[in-house]
Amino acid sequence: MNSDPDLKARNQRKLLINTHREADTDCLVWDGQISNAGYGRVMLKTDQGNKMLSASRAAFQLFVGPVHKDKMVLQRCRNRLCVNPDHLELVDEIPHDYWHRG
Repeated sequence: MNSDPDLKARNQRKLLINTHREADTDCLVWDGQISNAGYGRVMLKTDQGNKMLSASRAAFQLFVGPVHKDKMVLQRCRNRLCVNPDHLELVDEIPHDYWHRG
């Protein structure tokens, strides 16, 4: 996403400024723009210009590592607005019963 370390740090700060931590779940909940589907969205500066990303995908890329375009970022905690890198995982597809599991 960013080869410039200053740009990456700036994007990390932007992401974190738009969150709050839920003490009982340790979720880092996105407080910024939300898509019609209920997921966080964030506009970040990249080496190629501004780019709109899902907040969870941006969090994974900024704090964990690259995400191949064919992969999806899923919240293990099942909170659509969670961007805690410890709660995120890469998947090929969302299991059909994912949002209905207990």
